[in-house]
Amino acid sequence: MIRSFSTILGLTITQYLFTQIDPSNGASESLPAYIAFTNAQIIISPDQTIADGTLLIEGDKILEAGKIVKIPANAIIVDCEGMTILPSFIELNSNVGLPKAVNAASWNSRPQIESSKDGAYYWNESIHPETQAALLYKTDEKAAEELQKMGFGAAFIHFPDGIARGTGAVIALSSGSENQLILKANAAQVYSFEKGISRQTYPSSQMGSIALLRQLFYDLNWYTKSQNKESNLSLNAMNEAMKLELPFLFKTNDKLEILRADKIAKEFGFKFQYFGSGNEYMALKEIKASGATIVIPINFTEAYDVKDPYISRQIPLSDLKHWELAPSNPFFLASEKIPFCITGAGNKTAEIFWSNLRKSIQRGLTAESALRSLTIEPANLLGMQNELGTLETGKKANFSIYSANPFLKEAKLYESWSLGKRKQFTSPSKEDISGKYNLFLSEKKYPLEITKSGEKYSGKVTTLKNSESTTNNIDTLIQKATISLNGNDLVLQFNIDDRNWKGSVNLHAKTNAKLGILEGDGQLPDGQWIQWSAIRNEKSEMTKEI
Repeated sequence: MIRSFSTILGLTITQYLFTQIDPSNGASESLPAYIAFTNAQIIISPDQTIADGTLLIEGDKILEAGKIVKIPANAIIVDCEGMTILPSFIELNSNVGLPKAVNAASWNSRPQIESSKDGAYYWNESIHPETQAALLYKTDEKAAEELQKMGFGAAFIHFPDGIARGTGAVIALSSGSENQLILKANAAQVYSFEKGISRQTYPSSQMGSIALLRQLFYDLNWYTKSQNKESNLSLNAMNEAMKLELPFLFKTNDKLEILRADKIAKEFGFKFQYFGSGNEYMALKEIKASGATIVIPINFTEAYDVKDPYISRQIPLSDLKHWELAPSNPFFLASEKIPFCITGAGNKTAEIFWSNLRKSIQRGLTAESALRSLTIEPANLLGMQNELGTLETGKKANFSIYSANPFLKEAKLYESWSLGKRKQFTSPSKEDISGKYNLFLSEKKYPLEITKSGEKYSGKVTTLKNSESTTNNIDTLIQKATISLNGNDLVLQFNIDDRNWKGSVNLHAKTNAKLGILEGDGQLPDGQWIQWSAIRNEKSEMTKEI
């Protein structure tokens, strides 16, 4: 039985409860029946947190999470002491794994009045409700990994083109085939006021888009009630989606577009949910009256450079005001009890995403509300609250392991688990290697000092200047050292310029913090490979032995 976090880092845990659709070549992989994550702070849901708890999973399912959990005898045990386990987030605004929208028709200077799309489809190319994201989806592990770094374990994807965009699918951000990763093939219908790549002349304005969308709904009403034998594949697809009672998601670029779309929803007896733009704080009363859930971005505008007075005068006051208030948008929505989900769309890196999220928390959004907007609210919107959103028994084994609670302070993501499959990003360093060392390079001794700030380490190496020195007057230099620590693997780099060497010293080592020893190999500026070591010594001093 394995009882430490680091000992299972080399294991690849693969879901084994899927019904096999794709043929498997070769011998089947031997898989563990159970995995238990012990001694962790487990945030089961926004309303329930367990200190020093255990999370037990079997395949792609959560068996139990609690203070006292009976662990099967054949379980792999992972010690997560000092770590925090969160339910994975659900991204609602993504096109990961989908092709880009491209118009294959050759350019023509003449106006295009009719649709150039072959087949019994709707007469306008920007209307294609027959599009199914599930049929277009191809696994893209690289793109999925970027979302996993932010904390997401599942995503709603849709084809981002046109006014009627078809149906989106929910996928797991994990490794495997498309058959294994599509959790819900038809999860929601998606609409917008954007014409997209269509080259038809109509519509040519948002007013035209509104008119076309209303015409589409009128056409659908006529089509479903008409005895006419005419067949239309687009309207057939819409009718089938209506029978499934799929939710409507509407893409907007401004708070006023929410109000315009809401009028259409009321006209036809629909209820739209909205992809927001981040300025919903300007119309809170009207948006609350719609009863809609808003999917809000947190890709906040960077601070404007106003050092040049001539340039600063050209920045509209409205833009400056939005820069000031946008991080407070989640708080304003929460204060008005408007249901909302947070999307990571528009944030290029996980660091930016978390920085922006913590900025909103500093503006008044509670950590519980933030977690709810990333887990429970998206699951409810998609009708998948029995599968995703929390770490309750029976739900998918989708969770992330952090060095601390990332909603409260900067934390390191160790692993992301989706459908019981592990994606490792870094290994935890359970022992502090900071201190003063004597660094030995090819029988030469240098004082090395390692300091720790949060989860990061930095170092300083004391060397002699490139000149003769005496024991009475040692002329020294402090060289900054770059330190990268992954588990107990350390990489140390610094520049040197003394009478021994000149150039970059690049070292790799295994750490033993309990004994205060760093040992490994490395390369000197002259290209020579050496064995080196460093021994912790709080009285490390510069000596003439250098």
